[in-house]
Amino acid sequence: MRLPRFGFRLTVRRLMVAVAIVAVGIGIGAEGERRRERFTRLARQHSVVRDEMHKFLVIAPPSGSLEFFGDRRAISELVGYHGRLKAKYEEAARHPWLPVEPDPPEPK
Repeated sequence: MRLPRFGFRLTVRRLMVAVAIVAVGIGIGAEGERRRERFTRLARQHSVVRDEMHKFLVIAPPSGSLEFFGDRRAISELVGYHGRLKAKYEEAARHPWLPVEPDPPEPK
């Protein structure tokens, strides 16, 4: 019984190269999945922080007289900041092979 011919010789060297190529492909896929999970987790974290900050805006008195709530403008800037980071990381999770720019500094 003869094995079918592929048009080229199947040597140990060629098999090793084929296995290496497959291994690199699997490694790239696994790294992409790890990045996707990390970016999804970061997007969720920024979403939670944004939602909690937004609650402060809703329940804070309009005058902002209570020091506990802080400055409404500053809280509003933080809500926007975390909203932008949430959108950034959601996009990064959809395209984990693309580079991601560093986060901008948090507003004071």
